[in-house]
Amino acid sequence: MYPEFLWQQNMNILTPTITANGLAVSVGLGLKMGTALLPLTIGRGLIDRETGKIMYFWELGEESVSATVLGSNGSFYSGHSPVRRAPVAALLPFLTEPLVGGIGRYKPERYDVFAEHAVCAAARNTKRAEITLNEHPASAHHELKIVKILMRQAINAFRTDEKENKTGNWSAEISELKSLMESVEIGNIEQMRAQLNSQCDNIVNKIHN
Repeated sequence: MYPEFLWQQNMNILTPTITANGLAVSVGLGLKMGTALLPLTIGRGLIDRETGKIMYFWELGEESVSATVLGSNGSFYSGHSPVRRAPVAALLPFLTEPLVGGIGRYKPERYDVFAEHAVCAAARNTKRAEITLNEHPASAHHELKIVKILMRQAINAFRTDEKENKTGNWSAEISELKSLMESVEIGNIEQMRAQLNSQCDNIVNKIHN
């Protein structure tokens, strides 16, 4: 995450949170003194679960002793608790980012991209449900519940994007997702996977081309 200089090293700050499109992480750069990890600066990011590559990362924020908490709109929430950074700030103020209190929220800048991730994750989950249906039907039903949640997230993100960012008109995509949500059932899984794959490809092309 961070380039390491001399005695500095990267460190995990909180237990990662597994999401539909990656691993949400809280990491830092700091000092290791014995078994103690003393972060100088903190960052948040999203890592691809399959490749381990960094998808998104941003600095700032503060250390926390809670969990990596995510909202349904893609925001990161953090209860700021600089219990390790405070001693470092007292000893090495010239190396330490300022301490921050309160609760931080880090929201997406591109809700259309967040919606893209939700729709494409829904397509992958539908494929997983199709694969596990015969041997693990309960697991397949659970996957489809997640698919409905992801589609609802995408619809809300598209609406937010139209209202706040105005990067495009998403009425057709919203209408199609609503229709797909009504047809989420085991007996329709193959057709639903094909439709979600097509929707994913169309959205990716619309946003990035």
